[in-house]
Amino acid sequence: MTKRAPVPLSSLFDDAMPDALANLRISGLCLDSRRVQAGDAFVALQGEKQNGLAFIAQARQAGAVVVIVDAQSQLPGEDIELPVLAVAQLAQKLPALARSFYADPSARLHMLGVTGTNGKTSCAWFYAHWVAQLQQTCGMLGTLGYGVVTQAGAQLEATGFTTPDVFSLQRVLAEFLHADCERVAMEVSSHALAQARVAEISFDTAIFTNLSRDHLDYHKDMHSYALAKRKLFATPGLQRAVVNLDDQAGRELLASLPESVTAISYSLSEPGADLYARDIETDLQGISATVVTPAGEGRLYCKFPGLFNLANMLAVLAALQAEGFALSALLDCAGKLPYVPGRMQRVSLPGEDAVLAGFAVFIDYAHTPDALENALIALKPQVSGLLRLVFGAGGDRDTGKRAVMGKVAARLADQVVITSDNPRSEAPARIAEQIRVGMPADSNVVVELDRERAIKLAIDSATKGDVVLVAGKGHERFQEQGGQKRPFDDYAVAQRALMARSAA
Repeated sequence: MTKRAPVPLSSLFDDAMPDALANLRISGLCLDSRRVQAGDAFVALQGEKQNGLAFIAQARQAGAVVVIVDAQSQLPGEDIELPVLAVAQLAQKLPALARSFYADPSARLHMLGVTGTNGKTSCAWFYAHWVAQLQQTCGMLGTLGYGVVTQAGAQLEATGFTTPDVFSLQRVLAEFLHADCERVAMEVSSHALAQARVAEISFDTAIFTNLSRDHLDYHKDMHSYALAKRKLFATPGLQRAVVNLDDQAGRELLASLPESVTAISYSLSEPGADLYARDIETDLQGISATVVTPAGEGRLYCKFPGLFNLANMLAVLAALQAEGFALSALLDCAGKLPYVPGRMQRVSLPGEDAVLAGFAVFIDYAHTPDALENALIALKPQVSGLLRLVFGAGGDRDTGKRAVMGKVAARLADQVVITSDNPRSEAPARIAEQIRVGMPADSNVVVELDRERAIKLAIDSATKGDVVLVAGKGHERFQEQGGQKRPFDDYAVAQRALMARSAA
């Protein structure tokens, strides 16, 4: 982690403050007491679940030199043994405070922001690796973590969030700048937009992928969810917006864009789009299509199956072309892009790329009704046997989508194994029951709440011509239950099941 040189506290605020505070120098800003480092200012705010004021002692022990609180805060009764700076409307000032402390790094980077229910990670991954293939260093930030992407690949450090808090976000962008990145591909979640975490980020290009049911435990309704997504496209200084014309929310967004923003539409089939695909061919090995653009047309080849992957590639291709990259160079590189971890990723034995034992196994992050449907639709035409699905639904999240996912699973999969997927504080059996509600009584469904056994069951049952899809976790390396995260890796579990079967 790159730490910036300490700065006077007074340089970050317009308000007058006592000399003892004004002359105090800080080397970082932190909202999480567990991540405080020596010399940091601890910003103690009331969050959704925790009150930062309760963790001042922990921050002091970690090396905090000052506590910044909202002027309306009720400080703890005990002596906190640190200087305190009270700031009016502190929460609203955090984005500008973070930008100022880290010297506005996004203004010196070419910033791509990607939002939408599904496809954010793939678009950011494709953009960063496409740019790297074209000899430019690109930072990447999102669900998979953050890091610098070069031709040699990506080394990503996990953050635990799609879009980090305001201070972590600006710090990461400053690190990208320090690492000589020219560009950054960044996922922008609806939570981050609603909470103004990206309010002081200077985006050059924004991509909208799609909008379908997710996060209604937070946003409450689809209208509020859509409004949160739209905030990215109202960013001051945004130059271009790349929008999915095949999505209803995308079409509405296109109609509402400011005149100062160049609108670029893409589609899997609509010739009226600025960029669209035709003559599409797909199988388990990947996809190819003729891409028609304002600069001409050409054949796109990639090793990622599914129309949704093609849609994501079209979005990124449209963005890069609008940013000045030549179509021919982009198409030449498309087949070299590496797999996105946990996104329609085929499982194989070590050193083995072929379909094993006559059937194929994929893992995918699909955890919404729309994403699950798209993943199953992508695989179903390639299946000569049975399409077998292993999936669950997350606990303490939107309960309304569970039956919808069950309905999708029953309609498109030939055999379904319902299992647990981060049940958190909920009973896994109860979640499974709510999924089962959406499925016809005669569905070919098994409930196996032990996720490892569920994956093994599906793979052991597969025969020649079958395809097994393990959905929900994708890249995740944990199972969250009862307040604990224990190690769990869908890919590793599926690979072990394949190895055991091949050795039998």
